Amino acid sequence: MGQREAALRLDGQWAGIRSGEREAAYGEAEALLGELIAALRGPAGTDPECAARLGLRLGDLAARRFAGGDRAGALAAVEEGLGYVRQAAGYSPQYARWYARLLINQGVWLAWPLSGPDRLPLHPLGAAAEDGPAAMERAAGERALDLTRTAVGVWSGLDQEDPVNRRGLAQALVFLGDRLAELGLAEEAVARAVEAEAPSGRCSWPTPARRARPVRRRPSIT
Repeated sequence: MGQREAALRLDGQWAGIRSGEREAAYGEAEALLGELIAALRGPAGTDPECAARLGLRLGDLAARRFAGGDRAGALAAVEEGLGYVRQAAGYSPQYARWYARLLINQGVWLAWPLSGPDRLPLHPLGAAAEDGPAAMERAAGERALDLTRTAVGVWSGLDQEDPVNRRGLAQALVFLGDRLAELGLAEEAVARAVEAEAPSGRCSWPTPARRARPVRRRPSIT
């Protein structure tokens, strides 16, 4: 079995664990994910599918790190993952969707300190607030906003006759509204929410992994 085939076989095993079709202890799942990421690195240099899957699995690693409270580790992993899936995005609409979803996840994790335990903005008045966000937090929030705008652009560039892409665009607009609200850009946030509601409505994706605390109801992704 070649390197590519072995990597894709491992990817199939991981997909079964990730979907819940196959049970695995936490340590077993961690070991398999690490082995899979290592196996994909070789063929990812020349194979778009392996590059896209490596980006996706680094996103899975990032989600697990974030769920464990390691935000810095999560951001490092998703940053690396985006580099791979970005290269492959032009080869397939599916890879472009993975790219857009990772962009949104990265934005969620970057902007995390700008919302409170109930996932509502801590500084809804933005720059006018007396106790606005610290400069570092605001910079992270602005980068999250840029990333989410990029994701909206990716979804917009896909075939809008496909209902998956229409729902994906609506979903991305909801997240864009969240990022705008966190920076105190309420008027634009409302406009994006209205845009997201028409004409295709919303869809449901698994949420980006989050530490255990109450979450604002939003359609969400992986």
